[in-house]
Amino acid sequence: MNNSTDEGNDEVVQSADIYFEPVIPLPDLVEVKTGEEDEIPIFVHRAKLFRYDAKTKQWKERGVGDPG
Repeated sequence: MNNSTDEGNDEVVQSADIYFEPVIPLPDLVEVKTGEEDEIPIFVHRAKLFRYDAKTKQWKERGVGDPG
């Protein structure tokens, strides 16, 4: 265990090698193929997605980004 203090700060920093055994083991990583891995985009345009909220009668921004 390593105890040290920073200049002008009275906090004690503690570091230790702690390992927690997982409660539920995760399965092996599965690589998912979408069929689009080898495609080359011809046109890409940044867009903003909105939805209309009828209760407040306003457009709500849902996201910004490149499609895909």
